[in-house]
Amino acid sequence: MFSMKKLIVIIPMLAVAPTPKPSVSATATATPTPEPEADATDAPATPTTFTAGSEVKTTDMLAVLPVAVEAKSDTYNRDFFKHWVSKNNTGCDTRFAVLEEEAVSGFAKSGCDVTKGEWFSEYEGATVTKASTLDVDHMVPLAEAWRSGASEWDSATREAYANDLSNPNALIAVTASSNRSKSDDDPNNWMPDTDACVYLSKWVGVKYEWKLTLDQAEKDDIVKFLSFCDVNTMTTVYDAPVTVPTAAAPTAPEAPDQQFTSCSEATANGFGPYVKGRDVEYDYYRDGDGDGTVCE
Repeated sequence: MFSMKKLIVIIPMLAVAPTPKPSVSATATATPTPEPEADATDAPATPTTFTAGSEVKTTDMLAVLPVAVEAKSDTYNRDFFKHWVSKNNTGCDTRFAVLEEEAVSGFAKSGCDVTKGEWFSEYEGATVTKASTLDVDHMVPLAEAWRSGASEWDSATREAYANDLSNPNALIAVTASSNRSKSDDDPNNWMPDTDACVYLSKWVGVKYEWKLTLDQAEKDDIVKFLSFCDVNTMTTVYDAPVTVPTAAAPTAPEAPDQQFTSCSEATANGFGPYVKGRDVEYDYYRDGDGDGTVCE
């Protein structure tokens, strides 16, 4: 985020002699002077497009985000978004790339395994020194993206969204507990414990870049929360525009190869929990308590 100091300019009031009111006879009817109509060109226009790499005010992006009814959640499947694919020049996956990028100190690795480092989890303002306790969170969760327009994308676009390393705000490393507390909620239902203004700025920026919509309750709450922020200093660097298809029927996902031999191995690597009927990984593990969730 970028911050700017406010410049407060005090303009002295000029003494102006009052204009005497014209006298009107008791029998006369005074004709009021019509107020001049406001010239729409006098108000600063909200831009509808932004230059890649430029700082853009959060409120400008919010003003042009479309409001629409969300797609049904029951059509969503996490595996419609192929994620953590190999994306960076080391050949390691997206999760590794985010952990490497966001380590604040002491990062060490063995091949594509993170062996050491220190990270700052924004959602609760916590310092973390164990990579296995971190999740890589989609700022706008995959399910929320699906409800907000991604249900009409093709599989290649959804994969690009799930592994977006070009926008530093799209994927962030946070504690697994805070990520699971957030789940797939939007700001109408969940906000972080700290830096809410920063969070909203990133949320709006990602939604604008990927041409996702807001539902009315979501927008109302964002506007409400922003009223407590210094919106004049809230900007985000606008990444290059993303071209997304306007309509494409989703295709059934292919079942992924089982990555881990046990739930403990899956959770140690930041994966899970898996929910019956939602995640194909559920079938790979034993649901001992029969609650419909494994690798909790």
